[in-house]
Formats: sequence, C-alpha cells, structure tokens
Amino acid sequence: MTSIYGAILSFVIILTPVIYSQEATVKTETKVEEEVSEGSFFGESHANRFGKKAQVTLNTGAVLNLPVTGLSGGYFLDDRNVIGLSYFKYSEDSSSSDDDEDDENGNSYEYTDEESLYSGNAFQVYYQYYVSNSFYFRPSLSYRNQTTIDQRKTTYDTFNDRVIERVEDGKATYQDLVLGATIGNQWQWDNFTIGCDWIGFGERVAILGYDGDKSDFAANGTLTLLHLYVGASF
Repeated sequence: MTSIYGAILSFVIILTPVIYSQEATVKTETKVEEEVSEGSFFGESHANRFGKKAQVTLNTGAVLNLPVTGLSGGYFLDDRNVIGLSYFKYSEDSSSSDDDEDDENGNSYEYTDEESLYSGNAFQVYYQYYVSNSFYFRPSLSYRNQTTIDQRKTTYDTFNDRVIERVEDGKATYQDLVLGATIGNQWQWDNFTIGCDWIGFGERVAILGYDGDKSDFAANGTLTLLHLYVGASF
C-alpha cells in the first residue's frame, strides 16, 4: 500500500507544475480577450502581439533634417516588452557649380563643383515598452560613425572626362555613443506591423575616436521626427 500511495503522490507532484502552467496560459489569454472586449487601453494591437517572438522592419525618416533609412530586428520578451537592434544610414550634401574656362567656340571645358557633405551610419540597441495598446516609450544607445566636410571643391576637365583637382576643407571623421529616447505608436495586425516614431531626442555621451578638428563635429544632440517603419512580426 505504501508504494501505491507513494506512486500516486509522485504522479501528483510531477503533474502539478504542468497543470499550473496550462492554467496560467489560459488565464493570460482570457485576460487579454477580456481587456480587448471591454475596450480597455490595450486593444487589438496588444492582443495581436500576444505570442509573437520576433519582428523585422524597414525604416525611413529624418534625423536633424537628414534623410535616414534603416533595418531593425526585435525580440519580444512578452507582449509589452521588446529588445532589438537597428542599423541606420544617412547622408546630406549641398553643391553648386561654376564654369571656369571656354574654348574658342564658347563651349565650357572646365568647371568647378563645390559641395558640403555630412554622412554616416549607426548601430542602435533599444528597449521598447508599450505603455498602452500601441503607444510606446523606447530608450536606446547608438554607436555612430560619421564624416563631415565643410567644403569639397572639385575641378573637372569635361573634354577628357577627368578630375583636375579636388580640395577638401574642414573634414572630420568621428565615432561616438548617443543615448536617446523616443515615443511613438506601433500597430499590429496578425503578422503585419506598421509604426511611427513621432519624436525622439538623443545626447552624445562619449567620443570614441576622431580625426580632425572637434569644432567640425556635428551637433551633440539629435532630434528625430516622423520616423516611419513597416514590417512583419512572427
């Protein structure tokens, strides 16, 4: 008899965590369904995030009036917490040209192009917390590798299709770390997701390396406006 009771007790001990886990899952699913049906602040996007493990998005927008494109990947800790990694690339240039020399027929064969450049790329790690159904707060840390050129003056020979001279003034390259925070909305439909960073701020916290005059570095802070992204969650 003792062995029978012992076997039953062992079976109950083994089975209890499984039953509890199943009950917890059912309760969580039921809670999400009740919140959606009651019209609470969680809503459908929250319910559609339930059970998701990862997401991939394509990004486009502006940082300090610079056009930015990128790719992001995220991992769902649960339906309200996401950690991820992003890669961004951006550039801006302004230029003007001037005809310097003409041949005997009045055709220009030499001209000068003047431009200023700002380009770079960044890797970003982030944590995204959903305050409500789709509204989130996202702190982040970014590593940036950037180049600025105050003026690049290039003289071309159009007849021979060659560069005669190129002079760069105020060139600086640097790598830094930027701590930032962003707010936005991200909506979820089954496996499709779309979102927008409405506004975000960043502040340089460290310069890791530089070549050039520090006065030529871009501004310490960053401002993100209307950064759109679209992708898939699964």
